[in-house]
Amino acid sequence: MQLKLAFVAASLTTLAGATDFPPASDCPVGPIQCCATVEDVAQAASSSTTLEVLSIIGVDISSLYGLIGLTCYPIGPYSGSCDSQALCCTGPSTIEGLVSIGCTPVTLGI
Repeated sequence: MQLKLAFVAASLTTLAGATDFPPASDCPVGPIQCCATVEDVAQAASSSTTLEVLSIIGVDISSLYGLIGLTCYPIGPYSGSCDSQALCCTGPSTIEGLVSIGCTPVTLGI
């Protein structure tokens, strides 16, 4: 009985901690991006590679918000799945294939 109770308690804790991302259909702009690397602004600020890429394309990291996706490609309803992180990117600058800015994670439907 105690084992069963412990299992139920652990299951409820796991479910309570799970993060639900909005569905891809909630992305108000363009196609969902599938990005090989995803960093928040703090991670990007300490990544020399990300800082260099942003500098090359003329983006000041202090103006960024949300997540930054690197090495991204657009995915649509007929273009397959995303084995990395699916993002909805609404930032002021989205450089297709290189950097996607102002992103939030999304859940892809089956």
